[in-house]
Amino acid sequence: MRIILSILILIFSFQSFAKADDISEFEIEGISIGDSLIAHIGLDKIEGLKESYYKDNLYTTVTIFPGETKLKLENYEALVISFLSSDNKFKIQGLSGIVMYKENIQDCKKKSDQIVKEFNSILSDIEPQKNNFNAELGKVNSIEFHFKNTDMAIVACYDYDPHPSNTDHLRISLNRKQFLNWIETKAYK
Repeated sequence: MRIILSILILIFSFQSFAKADDISEFEIEGISIGDSLIAHIGLDKIEGLKESYYKDNLYTTVTIFPGETKLKLENYEALVISFLSSDNKFKIQGLSGIVMYKENIQDCKKKSDQIVKEFNSILSDIEPQKNNFNAELGKVNSIEFHFKNTDMAIVACYDYDPHPSNTDHLRISLNRKQFLNWIETKAYK
């Protein structure tokens, strides 16, 4: 029983569910929280895709672009996937799908509003929370859906200040609470 997140037909093609109680019921490009990353891209690819922007190494993150793995990205331009560094099964703890909006943040916001509307219909018992803030590289406008166990789904538009290596984008994220706590308290310290 999974809800499929994809930006294809009106944003997402959702299976019919009245409520979703667990973040692992959602999928982005056929991947869910709790899945083994090995099953989707293979152990040999994981090492070459690792990112090194965290100061603490409790978790490891990989970024996948089209053509880098056997995984076909049909609805997103990149996936960002995180797992415990010590987990030899590479069980996914954080998963984000990204769609670029180069110099077009207004379209990102329109798409974000549509996605939030879809989430509201699926997660009718969860009150969404706005979390807009100025980050080091620009602004982030997000809506968060906090599950009862404090896992979180986030729909966000990243509006970067002009810079050649940053592109405005829509990010749909699914995260375990332990991973989010680590991001907030240890990842960059």
